[in-house]
Amino acid sequence: MKAIAYGAAVLAFGTPALTQSFNIDVGDPAFPTPSMVYAAGSGQAGVWNAWGDFANAVPYTQALVDITGAATGVSMTGAWSTFTNGLANFSFDNGNTFGDDEALLDDLWDMGAPAGEGVFTITGMADGDYEIFSYAFAPDSTTFSTTIRVTGSPDPPQLVNDPSGFAGGHGLGLTYARHLVTVSGGSNVEIFFMTTSGFGSNSGIQITPAGPVTCGDGNQPGNYCGPGGTFNAVGVPATISAPATVSLASGSITLTATNLIDQFGQFIGANAPDAFPFMNYLLCVSPNSLQRLLPLQVPVGGTVITTVDFACGAQTPAGCTAVNVIVNTTHYFQRWNREPGVLTGSNLTNGIAVCIVP
Repeated sequence: MKAIAYGAAVLAFGTPALTQSFNIDVGDPAFPTPSMVYAAGSGQAGVWNAWGDFANAVPYTQALVDITGAATGVSMTGAWSTFTNGLANFSFDNGNTFGDDEALLDDLWDMGAPAGEGVFTITGMADGDYEIFSYAFAPDSTTFSTTIRVTGSPDPPQLVNDPSGFAGGHGLGLTYARHLVTVSGGSNVEIFFMTTSGFGSNSGIQITPAGPVTCGDGNQPGNYCGPGGTFNAVGVPATISAPATVSLASGSITLTATNLIDQFGQFIGANAPDAFPFMNYLLCVSPNSLQRLLPLQVPVGGTVITTVDFACGAQTPAGCTAVNVIVNTTHYFQRWNREPGVLTGSNLTNGIAVCIVP
């Protein structure tokens, strides 16, 4: 089938009456853009900008129209943060994409070999809170992956890779990452796409107004049971972070803990929160459904980043079993870590609640 372009969506708003939304189709401007009814993973339909340059000129800046097609003062610039051998325009005919999905995903800005990184800067947005959906599907390989980070976002860098080759459609961690960010005083939004394996992709960005996030069971995601235990050698509370929402279809969740000491530890998870004295702090997840999560990793420089596989990420005496996450509910996580020299011998971070979505 014919490869078509996709792009990044940008949204700016001040008061509800002035809200602006943007869909930007990144890649070869000669390819068609998705139709106005196409909402991709964010649920935002409307006019799509054909964003790209025939000459592969970098940096490249283009003014944007909003989802109604009206001109605005918002623009997006693409540039190399770290150049390896990337291409501003690349396309590949993926056998699992059709129609608007094909238009979105089959052409892109290629980040090049590992460590190659592009930065996409959006200027002119009104102050407010936004959700950024950054698409990084690789149409030409199921092994290529991209790490996406957003300057100033409370959400950590997120890895995007779809081992099915789009057999299951859009999903968090499969075709896109999702970050919250605040624009204040006319600040810019900077989105970085870095090749993690193979060749990285920017097949688009959507930015929508951020409202209060609520999980399917009515609970809110985010940190709780704070501030976290303080390791004597560090002197500040240990903290845990994770995306606000994680798709069960993505198959995994990435958890990050900081302000630790470089000793053995383990992430733990449960279906309910708790907060009672345990070791040198509090146990913030319910012992009734508690699971010890894999893999086991020792922090480096006080930080540990662990990707837990939902299918085989809970430790058992015989090896592993599935993590007991349930769609449309909240799951709760915490990090336990050894601390030699204290009476209890260990300490814990605060807790974090994560929405599990389909």
